[in-house]
Amino acid sequence: MAPIMAFFSMLFFKKKEPAYIKHYVMMVYSLTTFSLFAIALLPIMVQVETTESFWTFLIGVPLMFAFLGWAMIDYLKLKGFSEYLQAGLALLFGYILYSIVSGILLYIGAYLKLVL
Repeated sequence: MAPIMAFFSMLFFKKKEPAYIKHYVMMVYSLTTFSLFAIALLPIMVQVETTESFWTFLIGVPLMFAFLGWAMIDYLKLKGFSEYLQAGLALLFGYILYSIVSGILLYIGAYLKLVL
């Protein structure tokens, strides 16, 4: 997920940080921090309901977007509504492309498992 999100971050904020590697490091750090937070909350989620439930998805994805948005705003020193909107769009487009690519790879893997 980090390479795709970093690519869209670089597309939207090329003037602030032109190097792709800086956007990639920002996304890897942010996603790792969010993953550690999610792992820490796992025992609570299991007590409330199963971890595969739709409610976990409905809470987790907006929480991830909020955290990644905050990380982008803090790291890239974004100011103003238009830059916040650009950060949100970069995250949204990155997530959509990531979902499409992972879905395609999942179906290719399932097809290869059936054929081979």
